[in-house]
Amino acid sequence: MGPLSFKKFLLILGGLAAGLLLSAAGLELALRVYGHLAERPRAAETASKGRTVLCAGDSFVYGVGGTPFPQQLEDILNTRQPALKFRVINAGEPGTGTSQMLAKLPAQLQQHKPDYLILLSGVSNKWTQGVLDVRNAGIFDGLRLMRFWRIFRSMKRTGILDQPQQESCPDHYPDERLWLDKNTTSLEAMAVEAAPNSRTLRLHVLMIGAGFLEIDAALSRHDLKSAETAEKKLRQLLVSPPPAGEDIAVRTAWQNINKTAFFKLALAHGYMYNIVDHKKSVAGFEEAIRLRPEYLFGYLNIMGLYRAAGDNSNFLKYAALLRSKAPDFAPQYLELSWFYWLNHEADKSFEAFGKALELAPCSEHIFTNAPFSYSELAPRIAQFEKLSPRIRSNQAYGRYKNLQQHIGQISGQSEASMIENIITRDLTEAGALARRNGAVLIMSSYPYKYVPGVESAARQLNAEYIDFVPKFSQHFDNPDKYLAFDKDHCNSDGYRFMAEAYADAILAKETNQKP
Repeated sequence: MGPLSFKKFLLILGGLAAGLLLSAAGLELALRVYGHLAERPRAAETASKGRTVLCAGDSFVYGVGGTPFPQQLEDILNTRQPALKFRVINAGEPGTGTSQMLAKLPAQLQQHKPDYLILLSGVSNKWTQGVLDVRNAGIFDGLRLMRFWRIFRSMKRTGILDQPQQESCPDHYPDERLWLDKNTTSLEAMAVEAAPNSRTLRLHVLMIGAGFLEIDAALSRHDLKSAETAEKKLRQLLVSPPPAGEDIAVRTAWQNINKTAFFKLALAHGYMYNIVDHKKSVAGFEEAIRLRPEYLFGYLNIMGLYRAAGDNSNFLKYAALLRSKAPDFAPQYLELSWFYWLNHEADKSFEAFGKALELAPCSEHIFTNAPFSYSELAPRIAQFEKLSPRIRSNQAYGRYKNLQQHIGQISGQSEASMIENIITRDLTEAGALARRNGAVLIMSSYPYKYVPGVESAARQLNAEYIDFVPKFSQHFDNPDKYLAFDKDHCNSDGYRFMAEAYADAILAKETNQKP
């Protein structure tokens, strides 16, 4: 969680490339948000007569931290059994919970018609934003509420959850992508303004756009090596001089275009590495800040990287730099709230959260991206109302208060037990759906942690269940050998070990033998 999204780097690169290649009309589409990465059509995958494995779940499926296990699984399966022609689909989404995964599964099963379905989901459920029952999706609009899911349906019928009327409360929370839209000049527009008839400049802009597209295409395949090669080619293009004989207008525009493109490339570099190498990612954002000192989100993204890496000293260094540069920049206080919460400093976390609310009281983003759940927030809410009375007009806060007034003590369950029940229910439904579509189901624990509800769902489904916790502790003598820089996700070696275990299970089923 936090401002540094695991999906942003592809999102930004895709928008960048689209903007550069489609800017003939003078529109700055570079870095424009044109839909969530999750909704972006994946590369067309030609169905074969072989076996298809669909992998659905969260960031551990997507591959945050290293080469994803689905990509490695395909290589392993086709090495061991080339005649079966396996293809493995990576449908993982960072940060997704079981209900979001379940909501998308029917379409994925219909599209890919897999022979095998690997489900790995549940660890994000505490942080997922409120879509806890896909049949009631939309009621909460992404709120992370107390999970009283058993009474949602009856409350909806009685109208308790109807949206309360609120006074106008504009959301002024700074958004990185909107800032980039507003403050990043179109390279095509620069070329047209400087030398409207110069084919040389137009061609240069198109070649830059093609370079960004090449990076984007490689990253969408999780092919970091090819993306690095494409980045080097693009950097070479950006240091090339204009052709001899061009007039002063063309030469000046050429230099300005390259300077702007370097900022975009630095930004792309930052996002390109943000899930695998925080040092390289930091270097990209530092270059972006050097080229555009007003790019405050660069500091924020660096803070997020150091927080994920557990580097408190550098986190606080950049937090101080950003605060001195822009003390009223609300997103920094939400990032600080995350930092203090994860460091078990609750009072400081709530203080930073309150400052974010004070600066942007009408922002739904602050409520839906807080590090704590609403049950943990509830005892402090009167304090925040006193600090910033305008939060009463915040739509997210209004829905929360409306629900809290009616829940009372209706449910005797703890939040943890409710989440466990939701996970079990969602995964059980997902497994049943897979079987109705003819897919063999394989489930597992996470590499080094158990998520309550996952194993019980596997038992109910009588599905293959791989317990990775003892496997990892036996295979690796030190967690650092399989953990990524964030000390949470796997590196490539950890994902390789997962892929080997999944391959064993799949090939055992192919030969009707127990792995």
